[in-house]
Amino acid sequence: MRRLTLLLVTLTAIQTGAEPNMPGTDRIPYFGYEDCILLENAHTRVVLTGSAGRILEYSRKGPNAIYLDPAQAGATFADGAPPFGPTGGRLDIGPEMVIPAHPDLWLGPWESQITGPRSARLISKKDAPTGVQLIRDFALAEHSTHLRVTQTIKNVSDREKHWGHWSRTFGTGGGIVLIPLTPASRFPASYVMYGPGPVINYRPEDPNIRIRDNFLEILSTPLNPKLGMDSQAGWFAYLDRNDLLWVKRYPVYPDRPYGELAGLTISIWYYQDLMCELEPIGPREDIPPGGEASFTEDWWLLPYPYPQDGRDLDPAQAGATFADGAPPFGPTGGRLDIGPEMVIPAHPDLWLGPWESQITGPRSARLISKKDAPTGVQLIRDFALAEHSTHLRVTQTIKNVSDREKHWGHWSRTFGTGGGIVLIPLTPASRFPASYVMYGPGPVINYRPEDPNIRIRDNFLEILSTPLNPKLGMDSQAGWFAYLDRNDLLWVKRYPVYPDRPYGELAGLTISIWYYQDLMCELEPIGPREDIPPGGEASFTEDWWLLPYPYPQDGRDLDLDAISALVEREARRP
Repeated sequence: MRRLTLLLVTLTAIQTGAEPNMPGTDRIPYFGYEDCILLENAHTRVVLTGSAGRILEYSRKGPNAIYLDPAQAGATFADGAPPFGPTGGRLDIGPEMVIPAHPDLWLGPWESQITGPRSARLISKKDAPTGVQLIRDFALAEHSTHLRVTQTIKNVSDREKHWGHWSRTFGTGGGIVLIPLTPASRFPASYVMYGPGPVINYRPEDPNIRIRDNFLEILSTPLNPKLGMDSQAGWFAYLDRNDLLWVKRYPVYPDRPYGELAGLTISIWYYQDLMCELEPIGPREDIPPGGEASFTEDWWLLPYPYPQDGRDLDPAQAGATFADGAPPFGPTGGRLDIGPEMVIPAHPDLWLGPWESQITGPRSARLISKKDAPTGVQLIRDFALAEHSTHLRVTQTIKNVSDREKHWGHWSRTFGTGGGIVLIPLTPASRFPASYVMYGPGPVINYRPEDPNIRIRDNFLEILSTPLNPKLGMDSQAGWFAYLDRNDLLWVKRYPVYPDRPYGELAGLTISIWYYQDLMCELEPIGPREDIPPGGEASFTEDWWLLPYPYPQDGRDLDLDAISALVEREARRP
């Protein structure tokens, strides 16, 4: 009977248009508009309005990355467009110079819907001048600033339409645009400048724009506000004065025509130091009657310092995590790598590239990398899940495919969910006075750190929350540590240690821990230096378990004796 009642309530809600109470969503008043949609996670906010189908806020624990004109608060644009159109996180369709005016799409009211956890949709009216209806879908990641923005163009006319996606989001003013350059640009200067008047300058000269380290840098407002590029990199970034690097990723199609006047994939438009319009552009879409075409942008807000006192931005550093396809901090997930961290050459084929995958037996699999020229090795990763428990055996083999001896070592870099507690059993004769070291700020290692979030108790090192500096190192010889997350799961990692062998990390670490705010925690067993001859190989095995254990409430201490007993009973190395 109870199930029937719940079913009837659910059906009634659907029939009346009521929205379910989805996690990370709400209806709120904002910027003078009622009934806005809020999408949020622990540190990111997105606010959407049905007024002109816009994003009003995209923020990361602080200032809004989107520019809003205070004079437009609550405006409905009934009397036409204000200067520059409505401000905010705008989307549109083009080509700019030939598409008919479409005020119902650009200024009018849109229907808004909450569609799932941290997800929403905005739907325009059917627009007679363009013959289309627009649908905009937004999905915020659970644990990061990643916002996926998809615009769908739906042909509601009886003729084929040839429009394309045109993003027109306003960032706050005074920032720096970084665009990675790609070969074979059609533009001699790698960009074009519009104006003055109805002209496009294909050999512009502007003291605020330069090429450096294969990036186009727009350092401040250019001589003429509108610029265009044909970069095929599929991303660019905007560093604002609030130390936020707004990254936009989007697909590019080198073999398809682009409808903008100069065949642009990107346009940038500055207005004084007030705002900067960030414009990925999609290819021409040939949409038959009743058909549709979609284009997706992926956005992130990353912390990065705005350069002070006229210093140069390091574009390679700012763009490094994206230039070869890597998202912030590299790929997230259960990562493995090789080190030593500070001296090993970059190895994108191992860190980012495709791997061959094989099923090798019951609950067993193997991943095989390409042969990597910079490091001279190939990596093989074997995984075996126990039949009756959470025990996962993870083995990484380093195979020397070069003609010289190699001296690398295992480096585990798995991301746990944020906000958890690390427990490391301590062992005698640590080389570190505090039983751990702290990296930074800058290129230093603090061997006498003091941090209120880290303590020693009952012969355990407890990291209770995000430390003052994110990267820590230990030389414990216990051969295991654990991470208790907020979902009441104790992740135990066991691994071999070799007290009589050298470890290659800068401070000879056996463990490293790296917190990033409350977003993630990197759990890093480290293996010894392996001296691998040509054709030889070396393997390192970790054993993982997930054990139920309650996360402490109200600041209570963990029962370390109980956890030790649980680990010894349930997480014994085979």
